Amino acid sequence: MNRDGFYGKYRVERSDREDRPGGRHHGCEYFVLDMTCDPAAVPAIEAYAVACRERRPRFAQVLLAWVAKKKGDPTLEMLKKKRDQAMAAMTEKEKEVFRKVFGYPAGSGTTLPVCRTCNRTIVWASPDGGLCGPCYNQREGS
Repeated sequence: MNRDGFYGKYRVERSDREDRPGGRHHGCEYFVLDMTCDPAAVPAIEAYAVACRERRPRFAQVLLAWVAKKKGDPTLEMLKKKRDQAMAAMTEKEKEVFRKVFGYPAGSGTTLPVCRTCNRTIVWASPDGGLCGPCYNQREGS
């Protein structure tokens, strides 16, 4: 344990190698959470999602969907139903903005697309609309 109360239990390396000398994340510090066994991970990730919502809204959305699943909150079907109810009350202009913000392909209505890499339902899409968040982040090295 160092003088700040932390200890090096894990070794973190970025898959994009940006943590190496000269990389944009060289010298960054990381904090590891056990998302499976640590009961404090869910509220910690929820708090992080809320904190990063302005800067990374789509990533925050993915985190909040994970939190909802872990908490046993609404299923994807219930979320789709709520989305459809909200969209039914929107004007066409509002629907257009909604689709753009959440990455729905043009002309998709409210149908959630499927990732062309892993075939998972896309909760939010990549800028080109064809990849789910995890596949896009892996491709982009985030």
